[in-house]
Amino acid sequence: MSIPLLHDGLPASSAADINAAIAATVPEAISQADARYHQRISNYAALRAVYPVNPAAIYLDGGASENDGAQGIFIASAVGTTGQYVDNGDTVIVPTGGDGSAAWLRVSVPVTHGTTAQRPASPALWQMYGDDTLGQPIWATTITPSVIWTNSAGGVV
Repeated sequence: MSIPLLHDGLPASSAADINAAIAATVPEAISQADARYHQRISNYAALRAVYPVNPAAIYLDGGASENDGAQGIFIASAVGTTGQYVDNGDTVIVPTGGDGSAAWLRVSVPVTHGTTAQRPASPALWQMYGDDTLGQPIWATTITPSVIWTNSAGGVV
């Protein structure tokens, strides 16, 4: 799988093109990520300490601290050339000591949240939901014959 490289300094006519390219590849990346998708990283510094390996996705709890507004999903892109990615501290995170050929790329998708009782009844496979009752993100890891929600530690919730 190859994720289009349409970030910082690369050809893209608009931010909408970037988001469309990522959205077109994210379901495949997430479906292939298996257990690696269940990683949760506390902040940008900790994310920079993890080298991106395709395919993987990580949930970031916050930029500097939990729920500070920078939380979100990042996918690995390790298919670039030296200097292709430049860390911008928000949407493109290059690992510490990296040469810019790999990076974590923020996925711009809406994440719904609510109480445990409000979980979506028919989620997409690997759909993320912010469970406010549990105080953590969870994923729909099985959707047929019934929905199974799993937390970042791999436990059924």
